[in-house]
Amino acid sequence: MIQLLLSASIALFTYLILPFWGGLRVRRQWRYFRETLQQSVEFQQPRFAGSWKNGMHGLHRFLGRIEALQGDDQLWIRGAQVTLRVQASKAHIYILSSTSLPPSDARALLEERLPEEAPRKISWRQLSSLQEGMQVYAIGSLHVQDDMYGMQGTPDSPLWLILHEGSDVVPRAIWSGRQANEYWNTFTPWSLLIGGLSLLFLTLLQLRSGSTMGMRWSLFMTLFPIYPFLPPGVVFFALYLGNWRRARFLRAERDLLRLSQHLNRKQISDPLTSWRGDFSRDIPSLIQACRRKAFFAELAALLSLLTGLILNAFLVLVVINAMV
Repeated sequence: MIQLLLSASIALFTYLILPFWGGLRVRRQWRYFRETLQQSVEFQQPRFAGSWKNGMHGLHRFLGRIEALQGDDQLWIRGAQVTLRVQASKAHIYILSSTSLPPSDARALLEERLPEEAPRKISWRQLSSLQEGMQVYAIGSLHVQDDMYGMQGTPDSPLWLILHEGSDVVPRAIWSGRQANEYWNTFTPWSLLIGGLSLLFLTLLQLRSGSTMGMRWSLFMTLFPIYPFLPPGVVFFALYLGNWRRARFLRAERDLLRLSQHLNRKQISDPLTSWRGDFSRDIPSLIQACRRKAFFAELAALLSLLTGLILNAFLVLVVINAMV
């Protein structure tokens, strides 16, 4: 009985709890990313207008191109009117996919192909390999010293650098700022590997001790991660992927509607957003519709996955009992 409980505990912790916790962590990080981008549309862009006092001047946003990299943490960004010196060593740096954002029709909620690639986070060291002239959208605290403009992060507001192509950086970043599947994250493969090896070790111990029941149970739990990919349950896994993909699209559409609502409320319109006024219908009701449909799509995905797991688990259990 102790061995059975131990096997179940290992499987529960490594196959379910750790990936689920990692998924919640990933969702929270991407939500912070999208909220930061949406909030940034309210910030001013620094302009060369007379003399600025030395010191910090609050949060700003800035659109320019990489001009040069200097030293261990200095990045020069050339804008239309000013050039900023950015302290980028501790910045959150992301590269947007070059895939163009498909035309959005929120009124019909057309199911366009959602870009698969989320923004890729890179380190400052990796930034040095990028070409000069690449467009950058910077969000951070403006610092002026002797008419020299700079941007840096603070303990409360880190510096963000979004490398991109095109002008609609904010909606594109919000659209794609989510992982394809949050529950397949950096923790998941290692957790499955550790859990599988631990359960395999327990299976061998049960085999040596002559405990047939314990060995069957440990072997059954060891093979659990591959159950979704076995026939006939793989059909339900395909349904899971389709519904999860639809839910992801609907959440992205919801966030674009929220951005449009925010822009209309704040009366903001500029090339960085280029989305204000696109939606003529009642935006709150569209947001609710997207949220509701995304919930049911995720529920359908979960039910499909569970159905395939249960079906294949039953068949594997029958095979194990027949062979052992």
